[in-house]
Amino acid sequence: MGTKIIFKSDKFVNDPGGNIGIQYNSLGAGLVYNAGKKIGLTYLTRDNLGLLVHLDGSIGFANSLQQQFESEKTQIIGFGITPQYRINNKFAIVSDFTYNINLKQLYGFDGFPINTNKVSESGSFYNISIGLIYYIGENKYHSDWY
Repeated sequence: MGTKIIFKSDKFVNDPGGNIGIQYNSLGAGLVYNAGKKIGLTYLTRDNLGLLVHLDGSIGFANSLQQQFESEKTQIIGFGITPQYRINNKFAIVSDFTYNINLKQLYGFDGFPINTNKVSESGSFYNISIGLIYYIGENKYHSDWY
């Protein structure tokens, strides 16, 4: 079990010119659980494969790419799964798949208001990423692998 601080930046563009869409930036925190250890994955793969699951909460700032609309503050909840492959004691390759739920949003993913009477609705989107982790410290095993 662990925690993490998160920053997300997502941009949705609905035209080739890049003028129609919305930009989300969010900052928050999350809880992380080492599901790979629980199911014995690290033992079965000799500590080369790992699997983390996480629950995130963040405050998002949505900015329409249409200049006539104001920005809005949203609350985002994310549920995700993070497979890991350990290259050596210092590096690991990770991918992450997160399902994000906007609790309230005034603007659609095209950057235009959803309703003309400014009533917010919930929405959702997926985020997929790939990254590289560098482990700091001199220990042979790090928190993801023991």
